[in-house]
Amino acid sequence: MRPNTDPFTSKLFNSWLWLVIGLVFATVLVGGLTRLYEAGLSMVDWRPIGGILPPITGTDWQREFLRYQAYPQYQKVMQGISLAQFKWLFFWEWFHRIMGRIVGLVALLGAIVFGIRRWWSASVVFFCVVMQGIVGWLMVQTGLVNMPSVSPYALMIHLSLATVLLLLCVGLLARSWAPLFCLPRMRYALWGLCGMIAVQIMLGAIVAGLDAGIGYNTFPLMNGQWLPIQEPHPYVMQWIHRFFGGLIAIASILVLTQAKGSSSALKRICLGICVVVGIQIALGIMTLVYLVPTHLASLHQLVGLVLIALVFSSAIRLKLV
Repeated sequence: MRPNTDPFTSKLFNSWLWLVIGLVFATVLVGGLTRLYEAGLSMVDWRPIGGILPPITGTDWQREFLRYQAYPQYQKVMQGISLAQFKWLFFWEWFHRIMGRIVGLVALLGAIVFGIRRWWSASVVFFCVVMQGIVGWLMVQTGLVNMPSVSPYALMIHLSLATVLLLLCVGLLARSWAPLFCLPRMRYALWGLCGMIAVQIMLGAIVAGLDAGIGYNTFPLMNGQWLPIQEPHPYVMQWIHRFFGGLIAIASILVLTQAKGSSSALKRICLGICVVVGIQIALGIMTLVYLVPTHLASLHQLVGLVLIALVFSSAIRLKLV
């Protein structure tokens, strides 16, 4: 991945990776807020090169508002909103797309600079960013035909690609960090936990896309029952998400118990993983009980990314004793 060991280039490459990681987190945060505000369908076209500036004049805003009114979300959900309310929705989707452009520009510059030095991993990062932009627009398209919201499964793919991009950058960084010595069983345990967290992130995206957090807002029972028997869909996805969270809690404790014989650094990381899992579960419960407030839902999503990045970077660094 890195054909030379020039210290300056390596340092520059790592700094670029950290910048991309920070931008990915920021973009996911803005994207989550865009979804929570139901603003993702306020821009009904895609102009990858143009469209940087929002409407400027009153006439431009009226024209954009009229275009929005021709689509299902306005007709079925937002009918009657004012121009000022539309501007609020439009801002978040525009801001999310601007963040995507910034990530794309930074990734492109990295692909050019490091591509000259034949560090092709930078080009892979740029390719992932491009794919994320394309999938994002295809996701928006699913809500511009008949349904007034995007497909939850398209949303899942969109968030999954953002997670892949994050882990790609984290993995490239982690390969230059000090190894973590362990017994063979720890390798299976940590990679297994990483896979479970990846599945849980996908489940969370589907729950969000289905608005399945708005309902059965009690814990641990779901309105006095273990399963949402009376209204199985979409709340069965909420139950699966809850259940899988419990499995991850158990798995993280098992990973900690498997740390015997590992380096002290790895033991500390495993303890940290358990703490982050506990924080994430607490955030998930509070998000549910308090009817999905914006700040808690956003934090829950971001901590999920922090958790998988922590587990993945640790698994990358494992070395058998």
